[in-house]
Amino acid sequence: MKHSYTTLPAFERLLLLIATFARNPGVGCNDPMQSDSDISHDTLQLVQLYLQKVASELDVELLRYSPHTIQSDLKTLRRYGLLDRRAYRWGYYIGMGLMNREELYQFSKSWLQIVPLKYIAFGQ
Repeated sequence: MKHSYTTLPAFERLLLLIATFARNPGVGCNDPMQSDSDISHDTLQLVQLYLQKVASELDVELLRYSPHTIQSDLKTLRRYGLLDRRAYRWGYYIGMGLMNREELYQFSKSWLQIVPLKYIAFGQ
């Protein structure tokens, strides 16, 4: 099957996107610590910024690609199961960590039975 990653620059861009999500989990999420956090932000613009940063750190020359191209790469990552088929409102990341959603839910239920809610510090 022919695909759009047969050229080295396209393939490197896809690999760098994966590396960006692995090195910077949550990239694309609006940073609430910034003073302008209530202003609408462009998720793909933030992803592109980090993508360029990772490329620079790895000494890979990367052209500036359009948001449409990055969006196409995200669809490819979804197709191959590296990203879930859902909206990433809290930024992009690769994988589920140590637990899937059901395991995390079960863990949190059992953990809250052991540790009373009043002992959990939320944002303190």
